[in-house]
Amino acid sequence: MQRRKMMAGLTACLAATASLAVSAMLAPPADAWSRKGSVTGPHGGTTTWQRSGSCEGGTCTRSGSLTGPAGNTRSLQTSRTCSGGSCTTESTFTGPGGRTVTRDATVTRNANIWESNAKVTGPNGGTWTRAGQGSCSDANCTFGGTVTGPRGNTGTYTGTSGPSP
Repeated sequence: MQRRKMMAGLTACLAATASLAVSAMLAPPADAWSRKGSVTGPHGGTTTWQRSGSCEGGTCTRSGSLTGPAGNTRSLQTSRTCSGGSCTTESTFTGPGGRTVTRDATVTRNANIWESNAKVTGPNGGTWTRAGQGSCSDANCTFGGTVTGPRGNTGTYTGTSGPSP
């Protein structure tokens, strides 16, 4: 029974996210915007959500919240500033009980080469970092980097992307 409730909540959350994405894509461009709605899952649980944002002087901010069928609320606040080929993003996610996760990230692009760095700090103070870089030529891109977890464990990743043959 508990698993069914969790799945219903997850389904409602995913439906709300999809609804938000469609609303954002269909919305006319503007400096300030807001959206809200609700979704009822297959077992009758309702999830409500709201989002708002604005852009001014090279900085865009957005915030929002999602309240699930059990009344638990999650919120997000993000600020992104771009200038001279570099964008910096600062985000705070707050879950039930006020527990927060922060994410600070920077992406810098110079012609067909990019570099990305991110730091995530969990509710207990543990940090996760990612440093990556990549380049693109024609429609083919290669990328790679390192990831370091809160205990200092480090891993690497590499990949390619491009059109299907």
